[in-house]
Amino acid sequence: MAGSLGIGLLVWVIVNVTHVAAHLVVARKLGVAVNRVSLGFGPTLWSRMVGATTYRLAILPIAFVVRLRAPWAAGAPEAPSNDLRNRSRWARLAVFCSAPAAVLLLGFVSAFWASGFERTQRSDKPVVGDVRRGGPADRAGLLAGDTIAAVGGQKVETWAELKRLIAGATEDVLVLDVRRSTGSMRLEVQPDTMPGTSNKVIGIGPAMVAQPPPPFIERFGNAVEIVRQWGGLLVEGVSTVVVGMKEPAVVRGPVALYASASAGTNGRDYFLATAVTFAILQYFLLCLVAPYLDGRRLLFLGIEAIGRKPLRPKYEDWFNRIWLGLFLMLAVLAIKSDVSRFLLR
Repeated sequence: MAGSLGIGLLVWVIVNVTHVAAHLVVARKLGVAVNRVSLGFGPTLWSRMVGATTYRLAILPIAFVVRLRAPWAAGAPEAPSNDLRNRSRWARLAVFCSAPAAVLLLGFVSAFWASGFERTQRSDKPVVGDVRRGGPADRAGLLAGDTIAAVGGQKVETWAELKRLIAGATEDVLVLDVRRSTGSMRLEVQPDTMPGTSNKVIGIGPAMVAQPPPPFIERFGNAVEIVRQWGGLLVEGVSTVVVGMKEPAVVRGPVALYASASAGTNGRDYFLATAVTFAILQYFLLCLVAPYLDGRRLLFLGIEAIGRKPLRPKYEDWFNRIWLGLFLMLAVLAIKSDVSRFLLR
């Protein structure tokens, strides 16, 4: 537990530093003033001016915050010439996109790292991996390592076919043709019915097979696929949270999303590496959808490009407040879902 918390804290620090560094590098390359870099929120515990930038430590050091636009008194004629407000739309677009792009690149690097580990995955073959003690298969004498060649005389070649034939069985007794290291045999199993459904089960799980890491070049393609898969899953998760405001049963938080996506695979190193990748991509999504982060700046920039003038500060303020309320409500729904699924069951 302590190790997992330590890894989680390290990942959080790395993505935050990546986020801040990307803003700083791009802003300075484009001649944009960086007003303040803060570690945390709330009252200042320590601060120091370095050049034109103030570095500060706040009372709640949970994340890095970059302020690119300098505050100035009401009625001042204009912002400084190197302030973000006075830069071109393309320069501001580059500054706003720099942090999400850097975090996404970090996610790709993590996915590339993950693809280099050996993992075990559910076998597609109808080979029994585990037998539930006291279940129908156990009572019938089925053992781990057995291959089920047929169900009720119907040949079986994949685990999906085996699962489908068992689930849809109408007989009270299933006849299984089984191949074992000691020879072939025929077993009779009385399946159970899953509560609330008509599907039959016999209490078995698939075998797990080892998958060696792919060659170095192929890992680039695998990393892209991992990022695409996790990214799609996170977008799906956001949509289920929104839908879940009306149908709470479909809400899935980050823990449930990762659990569903990683089901069927294991291997400690691979699991850890993909969990790190998933956490980084969650931060990338936060950059785009969380209040007061880069996504809302990109939205305001798009509105400015369409309307040919910046959005008024009061409208920005109202948008931020409303979106913060909605975001917190959706976050509570997702966390509540994870707690009920994994801690209270």
